[in-house]
Amino acid sequence: MRQLINNRGASLVALFLVTVLMILWSGLVGAVPLFARKYELSCSACHAAYPRLNQFGITFRDNNMRLPNWKEANTVNTGDNKLVLPKQAPLAFRAQAYAQARDANFIDPVTGATVNANTDF
Repeated sequence: MRQLINNRGASLVALFLVTVLMILWSGLVGAVPLFARKYELSCSACHAAYPRLNQFGITFRDNNMRLPNWKEANTVNTGDNKLVLPKQAPLAFRAQAYAQARDANFIDPVTGATVNANTDF
């Protein structure tokens, strides 16, 4: 029982540390057009020039980032008027990769021999 409590304590400490690190690094995060995707609008519907908002964007922000028909368009019908669950989790991920390959021959300047140069090392 004591080991279970220690494991829970360690898990809670780890969760707390991860949360603190995420909050501290949040300044490094770039913008993701989550609302534009959710409402199927372009970014220019709300922004005049990023990050400046136009009138529609200001109204959208003041309405708690929701359009007037937000309940019908983006929530699950639970049968309870006070319970509002989104159809999608408000998460977005972006990944970017780069790969380069080389297929060439290397000529030794001293002997003139041709060697397959498949690496740069």
